[in-house]
Amino acid sequence: MTSEAQTYEVKSQKTRAELTLLDDYTGEPVVGATFAVEGRENTVTDSNGKVVLTDLEKGVTYKAKLSGLPEPYHAKETDVSFTVDKDGRIDGNAVSEINMTAYIIRLSATASDMLFGNDITSTKIRLYDANDALVEEWEGTGTSHEIEDLAPGTYTLEVGGRKSSRAVVEVKDTGGLQTVSTKYWTLWDTIAVIGALVLLSLIVTLIIKIVHRIGRKRRDE
Repeated sequence: MTSEAQTYEVKSQKTRAELTLLDDYTGEPVVGATFAVEGRENTVTDSNGKVVLTDLEKGVTYKAKLSGLPEPYHAKETDVSFTVDKDGRIDGNAVSEINMTAYIIRLSATASDMLFGNDITSTKIRLYDANDALVEEWEGTGTSHEIEDLAPGTYTLEVGGRKSSRAVVEVKDTGGLQTVSTKYWTLWDTIAVIGALVLLSLIVTLIIKIVHRIGRKRRDE
């Protein structure tokens, strides 16, 4: 009696490190960033914001540095390291996912009317730098306006060319979305105030007439 030889398939996963660079505000991948890894050629993030490192040696600590970013991105943390243990694993895993972030300096500018707080429409809005030089101009559309790639510093938001509408903001070298808002006295605000004064005047006049009638009635009695 003979026994047939049995064949077993053993699957093993090749150890790799995946470095992923994401926009800290939108979560979108940052494409075209360069990572420098000791002992290796520089690699560039793909359409998914990834750099995949394979053929890793056991017992070696690898250091990667974010050495280049596409404009207008910035990064606070640029260095990362990981160690392949004697079993060829990274923290016990065959695949190590390391996420990093980069940021764009973003400013959201909003202008609203003085009385009702509605966003301004059909009016020129301007952003000036600390030297009072025009940085950007746009027309109000009823929504906030986002500006990217500003240098850190002091800026002034102005509506309709009126100095009285100016609001100052200190733009910082940081991620996320920074905001600035200002109030603007519009024609509709003026109409609303005049209408309220006229209505108040009519009410006061009516009250006076009623008081006079009551007084006259009492005298007649």
